[in-house]
Amino acid sequence: MASRLPAITYTFPTPVPPSRDWHCIPGRAGTSTMCLPRSPFPSRTCWRRCRPKCPVSAGSQSMIPEPRISRFWRRIYARPWTCPGYGRTCRGGGFGILARALRTLLPGAGPTSRNDLTQLEKMMPNPFVIGEVEVQPGERKFGNLHVGHLAAGTPVNIPFQVINGTMDGPILCYESTMHGWEPVGAEIIRRAMLEINPAELRGTIVCLPLAVPMAVEFGGTVESSGMRVNPGDVLDINKVWPGKERNAWLTEQIAYVIWNQAIKHCDYIVDMHDGTGACDELPVAFPHAFPPEGKPPLAGGVADGTGSEISFEETGLTRERMDDINAKIDGMAKAFGSRVIWWRENPINPSMLSGQCAVHGIIPLVVEAGGACALDFAVDEGAVCLLNIARHLDMIDGDPVLAPQQIMVSNYVVYRSQTGGYYIPDPDLGLGDTVAKGQFLGEVVDPVTSEVRERCESPVNGIVVSRRVRLPMNPGGYVAHIADLDSVMWERSN
Repeated sequence: MASRLPAITYTFPTPVPPSRDWHCIPGRAGTSTMCLPRSPFPSRTCWRRCRPKCPVSAGSQSMIPEPRISRFWRRIYARPWTCPGYGRTCRGGGFGILARALRTLLPGAGPTSRNDLTQLEKMMPNPFVIGEVEVQPGERKFGNLHVGHLAAGTPVNIPFQVINGTMDGPILCYESTMHGWEPVGAEIIRRAMLEINPAELRGTIVCLPLAVPMAVEFGGTVESSGMRVNPGDVLDINKVWPGKERNAWLTEQIAYVIWNQAIKHCDYIVDMHDGTGACDELPVAFPHAFPPEGKPPLAGGVADGTGSEISFEETGLTRERMDDINAKIDGMAKAFGSRVIWWRENPINPSMLSGQCAVHGIIPLVVEAGGACALDFAVDEGAVCLLNIARHLDMIDGDPVLAPQQIMVSNYVVYRSQTGGYYIPDPDLGLGDTVAKGQFLGEVVDPVTSEVRERCESPVNGIVVSRRVRLPMNPGGYVAHIADLDSVMWERSN
């Protein structure tokens, strides 16, 4: 049967009280009140230009389409129509999009009622606004979130990339480099986003690759000694969320801008870290889950930055909602595709990004990949893992590309040195290798006399997820991160 296109005719709306059929919205700077009729179509760009006459405020006069079944749909779809009130031509406006969508989604039939059109319209994406940038469906745009200025007038801007798909879907945020000595995540995000085609994307991806730019400039370069915190005020941004607008340190202001202009509008977020400037690291998912009230956190599962926890009642979340958040965190962690997943259960700490997101119903996943401020295989593997999250959320086509074997552990040992010197690793030990308890990892030696100051041995049976690659080391320096194989909670293999 030949495809039948539905039809639309134009009629002027009947003047009625604004509370019933009109939206009267104060105009932006330099414009008068914007009066929009209530209809199954949201006020997209074309309707902003083609405004009808409001019977109350006597706004601009133009023709407003009312959906009815007639013989003129093809005419509307095929040629532009003019807005008399503004003398502009809108090529199809929302109707052109609707017609194309109908021809694709509903071959051989058209809408028979307003409800049909309303449901179809809900399937269509809207422009995404971040800061002063509006990203239309099918567009990729770059910009900056402005925070303020430093003492000498240097602007503080947070760069972003937004990809707005042509189909409806979730809003996913990739955020990286809260800590200056962990800049590799920005490169992983950059490579992953090169694989995203806006025309095929379902939903919106918001990228914040350099959350604290000055921390990278002073803490992530080869010339520096490495700095975790913001040098502007020596604060860790992952302990001040959601930030403050006034009477606030620079880091708090950065957190406030990022949270209010970007993250809080998202449905999911991937918070990226790496092995710092001293260590390289496999891609690994570090999900922060939230235990039921009264249940102690899992042994070895407490994250840095705790100490500002709030009670479950203070979150305003129901137990069912928190269970749903934990289940979605679990699904994202497994879909990330890394060989090792470290499951952590922490009391909710809203000063940390993961806790703040959970309180607001945003699903957070913390991940790590790469390190040493360098490029290696973990960068490309990390990019695949980021794309896995988009696949898991059905934002792009395909199934997640998973490691051949995956394990989830509840204990993850961070081995730190007791003394300083030069660290000489075991040359036969690499990332991903399995070690036995007591196995030699490396040694700290005196750089002049060659005296062995510390022999480093694995405290558990496990997998080496991160290892030190930087030579000089002070007391407390990272030696290795080891996933405890005696704490496996879940495993999968091909």
